[in-house]
Amino acid sequence: MNITGGDEIEFSITYDPKKLEMYGLTPEQINQTLQATNTTLPIGDYVVDKYKHTMNVDNRFYSVQKLRDIAVANIGDPGVIFLRDVADVQEATKKRETRSRLSLRGSEPVTAVTLSVIKKSGGSIIDLVDE
Repeated sequence: MNITGGDEIEFSITYDPKKLEMYGLTPEQINQTLQATNTTLPIGDYVVDKYKHTMNVDNRFYSVQKLRDIAVANIGDPGVIFLRDVADVQEATKKRETRSRLSLRGSEPVTAVTLSVIKKSGGSIIDLVDE
């Protein structure tokens, strides 16, 4: 399935060079910590009726506050350093690459979200409709 239209969110992180220097940290160190933390891990599958579902532990960042609260270092004194201590974190709308619009009966077009369902090789569209 493909989804087009709608707004996608991204996060902007602006490091404070003085605070990084004060704590002896670099942007590269913090970026590595963020990449290692922003993950989804599969933990198994389960079957209900004839459908197989995958279970995951989802540690991805979905909010500015969760991102600000990530511990990026642990230094003897002052202790745990959070991203909020060394950077400004903001939420922004990602630049759109595609747009979806909807107009009913000649009305003014409005922003929409489009879901495209694509048939897999060997799949049956009739079976999909019946399900």
